[in-house]
Amino acid sequence: MTAGYSESMANHPYKIETTDVRDAFAALMRQAVPPERLAKTIAEGMGATETKFFSHEGVGQDSREVAQFRIVH
Repeated sequence: MTAGYSESMANHPYKIETTDVRDAFAALMRQAVPPERLAKTIAEGMGATETKFFSHEGVGQDSREVAQFRIVH
């Protein structure tokens, strides 16, 4: 309840995320993050990969490049 909402409200975000709230958030995002930067970040993330290493009993067996789905800060 740290955001000021009851657990019941927190479990039903559609009651909190009204059109007014979504519009205010969108306006704030347009102010804070230029569209060009947002598009560039998304485009760079689309091709992000990471290397996964596989081992058995401490001995490296294989490695693979896989899509990176986690958010990196």
